[in-house]
Amino acid sequence: MVKAIINLENHHYDNFEKSIKDDFAEIIKNKKQLFKVRISTDLWEAYIDALDPNERQQYKCSCCRSFIRKYGDLVIIDTDGRLKSAIWHPDSAPSYFKEAVGNLKLLVEASRVTSVFHSDQRHLGKVMSGGRHHLAVALPESYINQSVWKKANQLMIESQKDFEQLSAALNTYRTESVATIKALILSDVLYRGGRFSDMISWFNQVILHVENETELEVIRHLTWLYVAEAKSGYCDIKKSVVGALIADYEFGIPIETIIQRYNEKLDPANYMRIRKKPSEEEVIKAEELDGKLGITDSLKRRYAKLEDIPTFMRRSRYSDNGNVFSKIITQSRPFEIPRLRVPIKTMTWKKFKETVLPKATNIEAKVEDTSRLMGLVTESISNSKPLFQWNNAFSWYYHGGVDGKIKKGSQSVKISDDSS
Repeated sequence: MVKAIINLENHHYDNFEKSIKDDFAEIIKNKKQLFKVRISTDLWEAYIDALDPNERQQYKCSCCRSFIRKYGDLVIIDTDGRLKSAIWHPDSAPSYFKEAVGNLKLLVEASRVTSVFHSDQRHLGKVMSGGRHHLAVALPESYINQSVWKKANQLMIESQKDFEQLSAALNTYRTESVATIKALILSDVLYRGGRFSDMISWFNQVILHVENETELEVIRHLTWLYVAEAKSGYCDIKKSVVGALIADYEFGIPIETIIQRYNEKLDPANYMRIRKKPSEEEVIKAEELDGKLGITDSLKRRYAKLEDIPTFMRRSRYSDNGNVFSKIITQSRPFEIPRLRVPIKTMTWKKFKETVLPKATNIEAKVEDTSRLMGLVTESISNSKPLFQWNNAFSWYYHGGVDGKIKKGSQSVKISDDSS
């Protein structure tokens, strides 16, 4: 045992552990996405076999073995589509470990990516056990899985499916077709086409990036890069409305007919609406999921009040005139609205904005169809588990049930901005 401790010190094992941690931190400080690769060789055996046969026994640690096998295959992908090991960097390793680290680096970087990496925990590996430190690295908070719905391993499996879907789309659609549909969507001639502008712009960027590459492995790696950054549903573009537009165009359907077919699909009364009542089994599964996620309290909603909105999000009734107290929100004075009936007068929006709004303290509007209204709702029970991807509890509630009709109705009204 004494000999082992002396050899560990002579080989600068502490520096080896530190170099692993420091190099990994340097790799991910710029928020580089991590990926897993498939390696046919046992990394642990490759590591041990590269050490001095007479001294291997002292390095046969179960904690370090677990770290190398679980996380030794982590890589990042450079913008040129090349793999780079996230763990193994022989240049910074102590001389005794350079050969072992170099071997692992070559094995990892010659492998094929299998998934985007996700983690439910901050520390990869066991930092300390049995009175000594072990090979381990730490992830920043931003790298830890924040989903309340899925575990890290589920997300990694989904990334494999995303890769297959995106690869299929890249092999199916022509660059010219994607560019044409992008122009059509951005031209604002499609009903609510703006909701798909980010998706088509993203996919257009992907297809332009990979079409100039000739190496299949580089194309694969670049595709994985885009899978990692893609928003939900983007990779499965073939099954989306955008994919249908591209497919129609490539089939030779006239643009006018494409627009008509699109508008029929996006009819607010039909698009993304439930067609049938849920089955009893579906209700039971939903109740089980609700209990598992612990969001019963989160689903209790109420209309939001002004005081619910954080102060910094409210606009002061006073402009910033440079005075020290100009931004302080003061208590409103009671104001008695005179009981006057004045003749109805038609005016332009510009005149209303310039002459009425600046002096108005209260505005009332007569609404004939209340089914077209929407409200801002929030959590009924404070500090409930989050339901949304954004970092607050506010959401919209549409009284009529079909938000598309509100948008469609608003588009039919044109407000004049000419003075009279």
